Amino acid sequence: MHDTQHDSEGTDHNRPNSAQEWKKRLLSLVDHSEPLTPVVRYGTSEKQLPEVHTIHEPIPEEATTVSPVYFVTDEQLNQQDRLTNPYRVSGNSTIAKVLQDQAEAAGRVLYPVIAESDSAEDGASLDKVAREVSQFAQEELEFSSDSFSLWYSGNRSVHVHAAAFVGEYGRDQIKELAQEFNQSGESVVELDTGLYSSKRQFRLPGVKHRDTGGRKVLIEEKWSHTRAFQASQTADRTTPETYIDVLNETVPGLVTDVSRPQALQSNPPTDDQSEEAEKIPPRLDAWRDYWRHNDHPLSPYANADADDIHSVSVIKVMGEPFERAGSHFVPCDVLGAIGGDGDYRVFGEERPVARPLKLSGRDIKKWNYEKTDYVVILGGRSRQSRIHEVDSVDAELLRVILKEDGRQAALNHLDHWEYDTGSTGMNGSCRPPQSTTSEGSDAEELQREIERKGLGAVDNVYDALFKISCRLLHLRGWDGTREWLKEVLGEAFDPCDTYDHLSTIVETYSEYDHVTVPPSPTN
Repeated sequence: MHDTQHDSEGTDHNRPNSAQEWKKRLLSLVDHSEPLTPVVRYGTSEKQLPEVHTIHEPIPEEATTVSPVYFVTDEQLNQQDRLTNPYRVSGNSTIAKVLQDQAEAAGRVLYPVIAESDSAEDGASLDKVAREVSQFAQEELEFSSDSFSLWYSGNRSVHVHAAAFVGEYGRDQIKELAQEFNQSGESVVELDTGLYSSKRQFRLPGVKHRDTGGRKVLIEEKWSHTRAFQASQTADRTTPETYIDVLNETVPGLVTDVSRPQALQSNPPTDDQSEEAEKIPPRLDAWRDYWRHNDHPLSPYANADADDIHSVSVIKVMGEPFERAGSHFVPCDVLGAIGGDGDYRVFGEERPVARPLKLSGRDIKKWNYEKTDYVVILGGRSRQSRIHEVDSVDAELLRVILKEDGRQAALNHLDHWEYDTGSTGMNGSCRPPQSTTSEGSDAEELQREIERKGLGAVDNVYDALFKISCRLLHLRGWDGTREWLKEVLGEAFDPCDTYDHLSTIVETYSEYDHVTVPPSPTN
């Protein structure tokens, strides 16, 4: 194993050596039909940062870790640029997480091929750990010895960085191989399988270990713990300036193909490896299309008599409408949906749910949407839905809002964005809920109930806090309303979420022109 060979002039002349070349090479590893920009998300020892950075932008000074590579559109990057506060998306979400979720849903993520073990903490010698991790890279992942680099964390861990990126399926295969390695019982060295998950952060080269003060440095397989520790303690270096520099340091040789390492398959197995193999088409994309036409349909009208709030469905159209047994359907990917009773929910874990959308005779007559359009459907018992086309960024924002904050929050945001939500948005008009200061107002009664018995005393906390906030903004202004919310929410109080909540009210309705919105919080 080498320590500086990949930085010398004698390396592969096809190796990318500029931001544009690296970008071109990375883009060649993902399917795309529109311009994309590779971005990453950095983290500190305490949290992940709220924004993504392009691979040629400077690494933030406080950063210690970095994410996989995500590919976003110009529209998505512009959405981040337009936000004055990256936390002001919804709840505890950030714009970085929204963009990560979108890239994952589109299958536009590249995971670096990395293996790691901290078995030196359990008594194994560091050189043994290095040998075993190297053996895993060569024998299980089928890399040559000059296709990966070895790194010492500064304490007791050894990391392998290989010359390859993989997609989600490849990442899962590496995890399975690592688990098999650990369960074989042939080595005292154990690999960290927690690495192989979405949004996982990886330690940057040159970062100081918080326990020892040593830096993450390049080592050779035969080095003793003492030699590696000395190199870590005396390293005259800092973290790289950009993610391009991270690649140039950690990836020896040429990044060639997303399907590397050769030991991995590029697509899920589909032969006779499953009892359902005969029922499922052989390709993953065909499999998803099969379920868009044949799975249990999503109905915007289901359980609509339960309350007077619309069902909310956020979908991506994936084909032409079709008819079956007298009913009308549209193949789609469901980003998120909550039914009329509030209990029926459809959300995918890492990607949209492939499922047909069932439409009434009234709704199918006004359906004029094409494949890849993003659509929001507000359904009800009348079986005549309100249907709105939104862009991909707003669709993802609504998915997050719907999943984390519920239907009313999603409707409120649609109303704020000036979509017609009927009677279920912010009272379905350009005016907020009643904000009278009379003794008999609903808002005042709700306020008193919460102050006496706590938030558990009301059925719909979000609706109650919205009405009370409208009343208090008239009576106490911004600061007084914020302090009341802080007192009743206690540990659940979030300054960014509260800012978003109050500023939406003030900026939407002319009744609050007298209220001054302060600068947004930074964290």
